[in-house]
Amino acid sequence: MSSKHPQNPKDKIFQMRVSLQERNLWAKYAELSGYESVAEMIRRLIESDMDQHENQKMQAEKAARGDN
Repeated sequence: MSSKHPQNPKDKIFQMRVSLQERNLWAKYAELSGYESVAEMIRRLIESDMDQHENQKMQAEKAARGDN
């Protein structure tokens, strides 16, 4: 992964919003965590959070109906 030349345009948007030091730390964390880019890491974290929210919502609906 090259933190100097992002492959994804969303990486460029992210780079405009944070300092160079913060970008380097996030890029290193993403790389060590096995992600291709910081944008991919953020996308996957958001998707995971959305999946968890959807599962909790479904469980609450089942509980409200009295399903087991």
